[in-house]
Formats: sequence, structure tokens, C-alpha cells
Amino acid sequence: MVGLYVMSVIRKQKPMVKKLEHIERAIQKAIDAGWNYKLLDSYKWDKGEFSDALLDPEFWKSLGKAEEWVDVGKDLEDKSWYIVWTDFIYHIAQGKSIDDFFNNLIN
Repeated sequence: MVGLYVMSVIRKQKPMVKKLEHIERAIQKAIDAGWNYKLLDSYKWDKGEFSDALLDPEFWKSLGKAEEWVDVGKDLEDKSWYIVWTDFIYHIAQGKSIDDFFNNLIN
């Protein structure tokens, strides 16, 4: 249920004229760190659709690897990507800009 809400919020923030440079940079960093975006539903990159990427745990894990996030819990599994992903969901649930989130995250 939360996934459907998040997806609708993300889709409402599609680019009009403004280029979403920070999201694109984050996606490129995740790809460079090993994220295989081709496994997901063909993405329609040309149309600027990135909502599926932002709900893919592998995207967040790869971005975390690229940004060298580290948060090892008591079970010794890195959970930093999950914490950032949760922050992202709260950010957009508050009606804030997706691109602003990535601007603050990767700068």
C-alpha cells in the first residue's frame, strides 16, 4: 500500500522543463557501482521515468556502495542504504522535491 502511494507521488514529480540533474547523477553513480538497471522493466529512460528505480532496493544498495555509506548493525549487515531509502520515502511523503533530496544526498 505504501509502495502505491510513493509511486503516485514520484510520478507527479516528472520533469516538465527543468532537468533533474541530481537524480540522473545518482542513477549514474548506482550504475557505475554495479546496479543492473536492465533487469527492471525497461525503464523508459528517454521519457525520464525513474520511479521504478527509486523503489528498487538494489538501486539504493549500489548508490550506497558508490557513496561509501556504512552503517553496520548488530547482525553485521550494512543497513545504511535502507536508512537512506526510508529517509527518501519520508521526504517525498512530505511533498518535497525528489531532485532536492538527491542534491542534499550526493553533494
